[in-house]
Amino acid sequence: MRQKVVTIEPRPVVPPVSPAAARKLVPANQQAIDALPLNSGTWRVQGVPGLYVRCRAASKSYLLQRRVRGVLVKRTLGAMPLKAARAEALKLWHQLRPAPASGKKTLEQALAEYLEQRPLAPKTRAIYRYNADRYLGAWKGRALEQIGQDRAGVRALYHQLVKRHGLATASQVIRMLSAVYRYARKVDPELPECPTVAVTLAPLKPRDWALSDEELRAWWDAVRQLSAIKRTWCAC
Repeated sequence: MRQKVVTIEPRPVVPPVSPAAARKLVPANQQAIDALPLNSGTWRVQGVPGLYVRCRAASKSYLLQRRVRGVLVKRTLGAMPLKAARAEALKLWHQLRPAPASGKKTLEQALAEYLEQRPLAPKTRAIYRYNADRYLGAWKGRALEQIGQDRAGVRALYHQLVKRHGLATASQVIRMLSAVYRYARKVDPELPECPTVAVTLAPLKPRDWALSDEELRAWWDAVRQLSAIKRTWCAC
């Protein structure tokens, strides 16, 4: 009787996946974010495209990233509640664009670096983002080198902001542009001189909240009348 020969194919050896290679995911709820240990690296937030939370030694902050035409584009969102980070990520997801083909840094990229690396208060970060999105929307995609060479354009921007939004807003935007540009120029000294040197900021008049003598007398009379009424009630 002929014996049947059975050939056993060797199983392919699958190398084990190291913990570092495994993708770290966290549910999109504030409780789960709060439970992440500090200094545990970067976690992807489930259900929100491109949103990550970075857990450092003493803080947690959010960042948004997306691969556009093969280029990984990142945007730092900073420290904030998950609800605010989710809303910001959904708003910016379709606005992410890669750097120009020349590879030169844009104002948007310089602003992201400034907000990530400078020790700013959360309110200041929020003001910077708001001003950049509202008043510098057409400038964020421009290369810093191009902006540095456009002193006339920066001066025109200032006067346009003064006319449309007032001195306070115009001064705030130009000061922000100057701070971001000068910070980037510290590591790229080949950039032109900061273009805001072409702008002369008009002085802002301090707000006068003081009461006149007549208003102070009226206020004091009202206080005395209230005191008299209170004594009458207490006597009853």
